Parts: sequence; C-alpha cells; structure tokens
Amino acid sequence: GIEPIVEWQEITEKQATLDQSLPLEEGMEIFTAVDAELDENAPLGAEFFLALTREGTLKVDALSSSYISSDQLLREPMVFENREPRLEGAVTVRTAGRGLGRIFVYKKDRTSSPGHSVIARILSGMDMIKLAGPGQKITIKVRPERIMLLGSSLKDALTQMQSKGIQAQAEGYQGEDAVVVKQDPGTTMAILKGKKVLLHGMPSSRMVAISLFDDLAPKTLDYFRHVTGLKERPLGPLPVYFVYENTLLFKPDIDATSYKELLPENKPTGPVPAGSIAVSNTVSKKVGMVGVKLAEDKRYGPSGEKFEATNIIGRVLEPEKLKDVQEGETIYIMEVR
Repeated sequence: GIEPIVEWQEITEKQATLDQSLPLEEGMEIFTAVDAELDENAPLGAEFFLALTREGTLKVDALSSSYISSDQLLREPMVFENREPRLEGAVTVRTAGRGLGRIFVYKKDRTSSPGHSVIARILSGMDMIKLAGPGQKITIKVRPERIMLLGSSLKDALTQMQSKGIQAQAEGYQGEDAVVVKQDPGTTMAILKGKKVLLHGMPSSRMVAISLFDDLAPKTLDYFRHVTGLKERPLGPLPVYFVYENTLLFKPDIDATSYKELLPENKPTGPVPAGSIAVSNTVSKKVGMVGVKLAEDKRYGPSGEKFEATNIIGRVLEPEKLKDVQEGETIYIMEVR
C-alpha cells in the first residue's frame, strides 16, 4: 500500500526567547538573525520589502502552520510581478483582495497564486521564522542593501553612488545645501541593473522635519503617511495649495479620501499651538486637506477649520522654514521618530 511520509520534529528542543540571561549549554545552536535575498524579477515588490524592513527588523503580526505574516504596510497597493511556487523560505506580497500589502514568509511549500507576488527568499535563519510568534520582531539583513537617497545631501549621495560604481546625474537645485528629493529609477533593483540614477535636488530650506503623534491619531496618520509616501520612504512631498495669515494649506498628490477613513480623531480641546499639523476630517467640506499653523490659534485649527473638523496629527520641528513658502511650491517633509 501507499505509506504516508511523516515529518516529525522534536519541538521541545527548540525555543524562541527574548531572555538574554538564558544559560547556554554545550551543543546548543543559536540563531539571532535572518538573511534574505531580493528577487530581481520583482523590483517594485523588492523595494516594498526593503521599506517594510528598513529598521532592520521584520515584525510578525500573525502566523499559521505554513507562514508568518507582517502587516506593517497593510493596504498599501502593490503590483503583481512574479508568479512562482511559494516554496519554504519564499517571501510574497499580497497584491489583490483581502490583505493587500501584507507580507508572507512561507514555512512550508505552497503552490503559486495569482494574488501572491514572490519578492524575496530567506537564505538563512529559517528556524527563527518557524519559531517566531505574533508581536515578535526578527532581526533581518536583506541583500542587496536598499539604495534610498531621499533626504541625503546631494553631495553625499553622488559620492555614495560613485563608490558603488553607479553613474549618478543631478538635476534641479545643486547648491552647497542641496538635498535629494527624488531619485529615478525609484527602486534599488532597477538602479543596480542599469548602473545609473538621476537625482533631483532642492534647497535644504524646503526639507522640513516633523514629529507625528502615533498614539493620538493612528487612523489619520494611516491616511497622511499614505498620501505623502512616508510609509515607504523617509521623505514625502506636500504641494502648497494656499497661504494666508500664519496658515499653510497643502493638497496631497494622492487623493485617498474615498478609501481612507478620516473620522474625527484628536480634535483640539484648547488653543492650537504654533507649529501644529492637522488634517481636515469628515465634518469638513474639504476633507483630507493638510494644514500647518505658524502661530497659536484659539478658534481655528491648522487646516483652517473649526476644532470639530480638525484632526491634529503632529508638529513641525522647523517652523521657521515655512515662513516664506509660496503657493504652487512643494515642500518635502521628513519624519523624525
């Protein structure tokens, strides 16, 4: 007859721990990190994975017997690039349906799927993947390393590219204080393949550091980071829409109000301090508008609305840079964590 193949692993001999004082015994094997390699057939998905792991960790949000998954970029759109069987160690991104933007790492072989684009594979440390539980973070090294020059000084970026043998050209502003606000191609894999990149410079006075209130306005920040690109990049554009007495209004490049919720959240309860950043909520006719106040205001929020239509999301750390900004310009915001 047909004999089933039984796989048996003695689970008592494996454990995941955060306890650094755990006594080590002779013969123990210790795994502290995971190595992953990006797939060149999925340049956009590879960049997505580099964004997800940019702090050097992979956060586990859920697991099943066949995979672990991470929701750090959940609902961020991603195109399908690479259909392959999901073998043990395969990393995929969900590109359609429920769980869009969710990252999966497979612990067991599964067939290919039209909703899963294979973007990377684990080279070593699979034992950590198999033992990790929800809420844990795994140290991960992804190769090749990300080429992300946004926010760097133009001078440093050009030197860095030269040292990697990549031909870098600059356009736009190229003065001493120039910072990189755009790179083309946008993905690491495409830059490495073509061995060239075009960098767009702006004066550093147009790059503004901000601090965001994650605990107070998580839903509004999901919208804000999505429309500015801050979920995946260190720097994001905010086009200036309107400027009037101590108030700057910005209209994000991406219109996401139809699919991102902007219910009232973290409304001001007293005078709004100078430097506050807000998004207009669903009470407002101009829902999704972003605003900054350069002076304290007792009546109106940063996006020019009454308090009930105002969601406060953070503050500008360098308000002096916004004093001479004109309509039609674009400023670039950099989140300081």
